[in-house]
Amino acid sequence: MRVSTGLWISDGNARRRLAAETRWADLPVAARPDFASGNASEDGFAESLQTPAPVRVELWRLACG
Repeated sequence: MRVSTGLWISDGNARRRLAAETRWADLPVAARPDFASGNASEDGFAESLQTPAPVRVELWRLACG
């Protein structure tokens, strides 16, 4: 399952988003997302990378110009 961790999901509240991501660790393994997208420019992004639930993290850099 893939999910977004965009700040819009938590109405712009980075702490609420992190709390939701942290609860992934409490889910049965089959119910946990195996991929979560995120936006490095959003508040709380660095903290999201430290979520205790085992979720694959990939960082992409777009070349502009």
